[in-house]
Parts: sequence; structure tokens; C-alpha cells
Amino acid sequence: METEKQEKKSLFRALKRMWDREGERQQEKKKQKEARPPGIRARKWGKGLFWVAFICLAVLSLVGYVQAQSAVIQKPVTQTTQQNHAVSPEAVTYGRDFLQAYYTFENTDEGLAAHKAALAPFLSKGLDEQGGIDIGSIQGSSRVRSITVKQTEAKGQQKAFLTYRVEGTITRTWTEEKEVEVKQGDKKVKKKEKQTKNEDKAFTQTIQVPVAYQSGHFSVYDLPKFVAYKQEATADKAKIPNHYEAYHGSTAKVEAFLETFFKSYAEDDADKLSYLVAPILSIQGLGGAMVYQEMQDQEIRVGKKGQLLIWVTVTFKQPDTGLKMNGRYQMTLQKGKQEKRYLVQEWNEH
Repeated sequence: METEKQEKKSLFRALKRMWDREGERQQEKKKQKEARPPGIRARKWGKGLFWVAFICLAVLSLVGYVQAQSAVIQKPVTQTTQQNHAVSPEAVTYGRDFLQAYYTFENTDEGLAAHKAALAPFLSKGLDEQGGIDIGSIQGSSRVRSITVKQTEAKGQQKAFLTYRVEGTITRTWTEEKEVEVKQGDKKVKKKEKQTKNEDKAFTQTIQVPVAYQSGHFSVYDLPKFVAYKQEATADKAKIPNHYEAYHGSTAKVEAFLETFFKSYAEDDADKLSYLVAPILSIQGLGGAMVYQEMQDQEIRVGKKGQLLIWVTVTFKQPDTGLKMNGRYQMTLQKGKQEKRYLVQEWNEH
């Protein structure tokens, strides 16, 4: 029993000592706080805020630097994507090579096959294998003397119209029978012999070649067409857009107007041609350089304001050589407010 009491007293003394020591520590802390100089706590808070701000500024600077470097790296890629290769010097050379093959031919079976083979690497699928030239319309051959680029005009993404001036010679060849005297023994007799005749005709033409660039390669994506050099043709699509409605009206008057227009476009001066064109539009005709022959493959669509949009293939012939060639044209027709007849409102705009 006595032992139990002693153990309780010892435990009580130990707890009291622990309590006293804790009290002494708290008193010591209180004295230390009272002994600190004024403003020390504020200085500690200021140091903390400084380091937080410094770290944030460093992080923002690093992010800005990384973004700037990324923009510098990506910028050349964007410029390369936007470049239209169809108006590059390589495209101009490609168009010149095409025309060299285009105007070099001979009206024989072997010549037709050779011309087709020469054009095959240039022409897109679906185009006339002879590029629109009717080689059978002349008896003879054609050769190029010079090709000069006149204009490069971008037509949408990776497409262009390249305009050249071509000078060449068409040699017409034919056979004539001529009566000649030949000696038979002591006598001279008359005999008919076949003789081959040649005639050279020089020609000069301004022609526009539609060139496209895709997957690292160039191609002629539509038939070339005759133009006046001062004209700014702006057609940029070989295919007819699907968003235009089909025309279901009578085509007789439309076709009659087209016949009249293209005959005037080929053969008349600017004053006569202007009678068929709206006052807001100026079209430079061919001035007699070609003769109108016929139309084919005309397609008529209707615009939002009721205007007629025409796509048509037209055949022209050189008056001196007789060479026939096809070109694809687009035009918009609409009757004026006080006019009952059609006028050309747009020329090669779609």
C-alpha cells in the first residue's frame, strides 16, 4: 500500500516538472519576441513576396522565349505553303517546253503518233490527246522558231495562266502532175510526172496555257486558247462549279448570240465587237488573226441573279495556213434593263 502511494507521488512530481518546463519555454519565446526589433516580420513577408514574383517572372519569360522560337521555326513552312509554284520560273519553262511540242508536228500517221506521244507527259487526263490541234486540217508540217513569255497570272491555289507569243512556220506540202518531155530513142515524147511542192507560211500567235502544280509536278489542266496580249483573262477553273443551276430554257437564241459574238471576236475590230459587250466591260478581240469555224460542248448554267453562265469550246482557223485549233472559253450573258438582246457581262471570270 505504501509502495502504491509513493509511485503516485513520483508520477505527480514528473508531470509537474514537465508542466513547469513547458511554461518556462513559453515564457522564453515570449521574451524573444518582445526583444525583436520592430518591422522584422514585415521584412520577412517582403522577402517572400519578392521571391514569388521573381520566380513567376522567370517562368513567363521562359514561356515567351519558347513561343517566339516556335514561331520562327514555323514561319518558313507557312511561306512555302502559300507560294504558288504555277507562276515560278520552272513553270514558265514547263509551259515553253509544252508549246515547243504542241507546235511541232507533221501530217502523217507517224507524225500524229509522235505528236500524241510528245504531249502525253503534259496534258491532264481527259483532255484531247492532240491538245486541240486538228493536224489533219493541213497537208504539211509545223515547226517553232521562237517562244516568248508575255504574262504570268495566278489563278487560285497552285494554278496559273501563262501567256506566250509563238512564232513558227507551217510548211504546206502537195503533189502536182506536170507534163515533161522525155527522150525515147530518137524521139521526144511528153509524159506526166508527179512533183512534190512545198510552201512555207510564217505565223505568229499569242496563246494562253493553263498550268497547275500538284505533288511536285506540273500539268496542263485545260486546252490552251488564243488571246490578245493586252487582255487579262481571269478564268481559274477548268471544271464547271456545281453550285450553279442548270439552264432549262430555249437555247436557240443563246446559241445564235454566241455564234455572232465569236465570229466578231475573231474577225472584227474593237468597235464592232463592243456592240455585243456591256459598257462596263472591255474585250480585246483577235482582229482577224483567226477565222471562226464552229462551237461545241457548250454548257449553260444560271446564276443567282438570273444571268447565264456559258462554258464553250470554240474552233478557230488560221487564215494563212488553214490550221484549225480549239480553245475553251467562259462568259456571262445578261439582258440589260432597256435591252432585249443579250450582252456579254463577264469574260473568263469563273
